[in-house]
Amino acid sequence: MRRRRLLKPDEIQIDMTPMLDIVFIMLIFFIVTSTLGQQKSIKVNTPTAVSGQSRAAQPELVTISADDAIFVGRRQVSLTELSGILLQKVASDPKVSLLIDADKLSHHGIVIKVMDVAKSVGVSKVAMAVNPGAE
Repeated sequence: MRRRRLLKPDEIQIDMTPMLDIVFIMLIFFIVTSTLGQQKSIKVNTPTAVSGQSRAAQPELVTISADDAIFVGRRQVSLTELSGILLQKVASDPKVSLLIDADKLSHHGIVIKVMDVAKSVGVSKVAMAVNPGAE
């Protein structure tokens, strides 16, 4: 026969396993969501600037690689395709802004052409991405 030991009120035990499961699930959730927001489409080496500021609103991102290729997201586009994409964005939101993330080895001319395309279709603000701080 089994004997049951009667527990005194001060010997009551609480199972902590369900609470630990929830804590670990929340930890995994926060780790995954924090890393997803930091991904860039194309890896470029942006220059640094002391006057660089963070932006609160999410602008449209155009990336220019070191070999002067233009990317919107992960898709490589030409200047005419970029004009069409930006024209659609301006039609849906007249206050759309553009962030140009150009590699510091890219040519100045291609950056100016992208800025010119953005202004010609009516993009309200065009900004350059830089790394804050001095080199």
